[in-house]
Amino acid sequence: SREPVMLEVSTDISELVEKSRQLRESNERLRVAFEQTPHVLWEVDVEKRTFAVYNVSTQTCDAQKKVPGFPEDMIESGVIHPDSAANFRIFAEELLEGSKAASANFIMRDGKNGCYEWVALSYRMVYDMEGKPVKAIGVEEKLPGISGIHTMVTPRRPLPEILRHHLLARVRADLTADFVADVWLHGID
Repeated sequence: SREPVMLEVSTDISELVEKSRQLRESNERLRVAFEQTPHVLWEVDVEKRTFAVYNVSTQTCDAQKKVPGFPEDMIESGVIHPDSAANFRIFAEELLEGSKAASANFIMRDGKNGCYEWVALSYRMVYDMEGKPVKAIGVEEKLPGISGIHTMVTPRRPLPEILRHHLLARVRADLTADFVADVWLHGID
């Protein structure tokens, strides 16, 4: 055309700005909540088969705590106790196949003190637009020992080895007063 033409495209971004604000608030809630708990946030990249611990403060995965070759590298390096290796492989296989969610208990080495402890791992899968599994986002929760987590009221008593994998509940009761002091069932006090 001999006449100059100007084309204007306008987009209302108010919804995008509102979603961005909501996301910042949600991230802050997550950070505050996780800083108050002893739980660990973790993720597994399904395609790369990489396990990583998520740092809530920086909102990134700690590069030094990434474990490639999930799950075998965790088993071979001793992060997973040999007694839990078979069950962990089953858990990991279902995760890598794209299972929507799962939880299970394992004996794992604590990264801070190097001691083995019972933990509950649970996750939910994140899928891409085509429904392909991309990443599992999970929580690691320390399970209470036989005498409870963070308590020294009842001395720790060794559990017969044969029973260790079948512990379902723990109860502390005063039979004289007919009173149940503590009940732990499925990782919940």
